[in-house]
Amino acid sequence: MPTLNQYFEQFSDRQIWSPSTRRSVDLTIRSCRFASRPLDEIRRSDVQTWVKSMVDASLAATTVRTRFKSLNTVLAGAVLDDVIQRNPCIGVRTPAPMRRQVQIVLPDPITVATVVAVAPTPLGTTVALAAWAGLRLGEARGLRWSDVNPASGVITVRQQVQSSPGGGWALVPPKAGSERSITLDPRLAELLASRGHDVDPQIWVVPGHSGGPVHPGTLTRQWHSAKVQHGLDARLRLHDLRHLYASTLIAAGADVVSVQMALGHARASTTLDVYAHALRSNPFGWLGNDV
Repeated sequence: MPTLNQYFEQFSDRQIWSPSTRRSVDLTIRSCRFASRPLDEIRRSDVQTWVKSMVDASLAATTVRTRFKSLNTVLAGAVLDDVIQRNPCIGVRTPAPMRRQVQIVLPDPITVATVVAVAPTPLGTTVALAAWAGLRLGEARGLRWSDVNPASGVITVRQQVQSSPGGGWALVPPKAGSERSITLDPRLAELLASRGHDVDPQIWVVPGHSGGPVHPGTLTRQWHSAKVQHGLDARLRLHDLRHLYASTLIAAGADVVSVQMALGHARASTTLDVYAHALRSNPFGWLGNDV
């Protein structure tokens, strides 16, 4: 009878996982106190004790639930492979997730447009893709000129760049399988037309010094400098610029499903968690024609 560690090595080799998912599940299995025990000796009480130890260590409920879900996936695989008869995760209680209190930090749209115009090209283009098309940082880094179609006024999100330890990177599908086509905002269309004229379609829209995708550290440093220079809220992350794009859609009357699809959220409930108040009352009316 294989131990949990031994079975996981076989099981993980068969999975279609991204490198980050593989590392995450590996961390979960290694955190199990019973990882070196034979699978048929692991009891539900062992799993429940493991869950409680994470709660006692003050891990967030979402972290505990994610790790439990990973273990459950592995042990369910052992049942399907006829290695064990019953999954010891069945009946284990996990902490209820706390409802997020989302605080949206919105920048002044005119200031954002100024950053796009005067910032170094990697940052300016990334800010435009986030604020005017709702792309995540990894999606902006993974965009090639072949994904930009000025004739149809559409950009297509097909992939994202995922960084790995040691400075490496890999191309993986967008988060939650959120491949999508986005209608170009006129300002973004003009910007991309000016920067993508007569370029190789396989070149990155936001290239780095080495010819590959821009390094996230480069964008972080440039973004910090831009926030100081232009008086932007210090809490504002590049990812938060997606809120500006969502706010534009909401102010224009978009419903929750349209906003969900544009942002690439896996579930409409995620969109509602973040933008429920905005969708009910549209408090972003101040954006007006400057958006």
